[in-house]
Amino acid sequence: MIAQLSTNFRITVIALSALLICFSTLVSAQSDQGLASRQFGIGQPQTIEDLPPGQLKRRLQSLPPQASAKALKWLQSMEFTGTDLDLLWIDDEGGVLFVDTFLPDPEQAAQAAGAAVEEAPVATLNDAFLLHSRPGAPNVVFIDFDGHTFSNTAWGAGSYAAKPYDLDGSATTFNASERTKIVDIWHRVAEDLAPFNIDVTTEEPATFDRYTGRLLITRDETVSGGPMPSAGAGGVAYVGVFGLSNYHTYYSPALVYYDNLGSGFEAYVAEAASHEFGHNLNLSHDGTTTGDPYYGGHGSGLVSWAPIMGVGYYQNVTQWSKGEYASANQLQDDLTIIQ
Repeated sequence: MIAQLSTNFRITVIALSALLICFSTLVSAQSDQGLASRQFGIGQPQTIEDLPPGQLKRRLQSLPPQASAKALKWLQSMEFTGTDLDLLWIDDEGGVLFVDTFLPDPEQAAQAAGAAVEEAPVATLNDAFLLHSRPGAPNVVFIDFDGHTFSNTAWGAGSYAAKPYDLDGSATTFNASERTKIVDIWHRVAEDLAPFNIDVTTEEPATFDRYTGRLLITRDETVSGGPMPSAGAGGVAYVGVFGLSNYHTYYSPALVYYDNLGSGFEAYVAEAASHEFGHNLNLSHDGTTTGDPYYGGHGSGLVSWAPIMGVGYYQNVTQWSKGEYASANQLQDDLTIIQ
């Protein structure tokens, strides 16, 4: 009888433990989903303590008061959600940037990179570094493929000598295949920005000002083999800096690491380029209330779709969005903000 009671007690304890685990898992899932839906920015958070625990809060708490106050004011001027908290980074001076760590699946990237590419006409290839989508526009974004050295910027003291877009091991020349990909990348980014009065160009502007962006297509290591900022990411860019008086001298360029994007596959590079420039224009990520920081899209084949500020590597159509998909956690109107 005593043995039977002992057995029943053990079974009851095991059952209660299982129920507690299930309850804990359910509460955790609900908590995660609540955080994914949580909206920040436009005046929020009012204080650092209003942020949930995580790397962003710890980073703000670790900064000197002046830098922390700058970062907090910066965060209040943008819109972001709970799924952005691990992707938002703060530099030592309180500048806010996104580090985009989502990379294409290696197998899909290998298949995409191996697909046949129709070579552009010779005349177009000859003009690969002279392309303009809207010559004379007051706003410009320069897609830089031939390497660039930048010094003493928000990216850090000293110099970064960034490598050119090089797929054949010859860094000083661009063969027909590379030029074809460059034309395609330009065309895709130009199409994304076609509704706006902005010139997307591969020709380096004679002068840069607060309305001139630079999208630097490079590797995540410097010419000397050292790491570029946030090496290992697909791209990285400061948020809401286009138009600031020191944009072109301090918060530029936006960085796109082609070696982490299907070894330079043009569709992936173009998607990342538009995405990073979107951050410069004060756009955050399009995620989901179920916890995805980047919405990967829906549909298949020709009718597949994804938001540019989500992840559009695998979809045929990508567009600026305001959350027109199921379980969207970011209703930011990209078109209005860019305009």
